[in-house]
Amino acid sequence: MRPSSSSSEPRAEETPGGLFDGVLARGRVRGEVEDAAWLQALLDVEAALARASAQAGLMPERHAEAITAACRAERFDVAALGAEAAEGGNPVIPLVRALTAA
Repeated sequence: MRPSSSSSEPRAEETPGGLFDGVLARGRVRGEVEDAAWLQALLDVEAALARASAQAGLMPERHAEAITAACRAERFDVAALGAEAAEGGNPVIPLVRALTAA
């Protein structure tokens, strides 16, 4: 049997994430799509969800404030979150776990 030419394993000459580098990894765009930017965007969503939940009366305001204060990308280990993301198929599961522990 001939191996598939569409292996999920990157070839030696490939770099992970290189598919969009020509479009996304140039100039000002690079900073907007790097790991820390994605992480901060995920945290912004969690903070907004907490604030909306408090506004709807689903959680105390002080909890929403604490969650919002904890939602700063520099507080989290991007590499560790990425490694843990493989277990659940996305970075949100380990992020929420880390945010809960923060």
